[in-house]
Amino acid sequence: MICVTLTQRTPEEMVKAAAESNADLVEVRLDYLDEAADLTPLAQIKKPVIATCMASWEGGHFKGHDDHRFQILTKALEYSKFITVELRGNPRLRDGLIAAAKNAKVKVIIAHHDFEGTPDLRGVLEILKHEQSLGADIAKVAFTPKSMEDVLTVIDSIPKSRLPIPVIAISMGELGRISRIAGVLFGGFLTYASPDGSEPAVVGQMTVSETRKIMEAIRPRNA
Repeated sequence: MICVTLTQRTPEEMVKAAAESNADLVEVRLDYLDEAADLTPLAQIKKPVIATCMASWEGGHFKGHDDHRFQILTKALEYSKFITVELRGNPRLRDGLIAAAKNAKVKVIIAHHDFEGTPDLRGVLEILKHEQSLGADIAKVAFTPKSMEDVLTVIDSIPKSRLPIPVIAISMGELGRISRIAGVLFGGFLTYASPDGSEPAVVGQMTVSETRKIMEAIRPRNA
């Protein structure tokens, strides 16, 4: 599946972008919105929604207090099919949001981003298993590669994880671009892409149309 990442500055603009996108589902990056924004318009999005409010320490744009960030995510449960929770978040707040999401029948993506490097395969697998143990419905990891070997390690972690839940594994940056296609082809749950005609949310991310064209070109015909 292809998930388009929406970084517009108002919920209304996100709704419009979602309607115009050919993606399978959408990620609304709530950390790009004003902290006091009314999230009600997000209910108009017809595709499945992943609500993400990424803290600055995780590479996002939210610089406020974590209590407020988790309040925003809790409100977003009403409009979402999935919620992203950072593995390194405050344990009390993290676990509380996971419980609230389970109660609301919203799937939990527990995510870990590392902007310093990539561990070995065993290290990647340990993180994925830890996310599962905390209640993840989907385990997500994203690492910064320093070599193509790092990129291959991340891709390899998807089939090697053998977890009973879906996995998202991304190698970030320009060097890791191939993982955004290969990850799905090797069994990853989804890949993130940018809206057509816009700048990528992160380096290495392709547009929805580019991603779909490449995937269709190289996917086995009997898949």
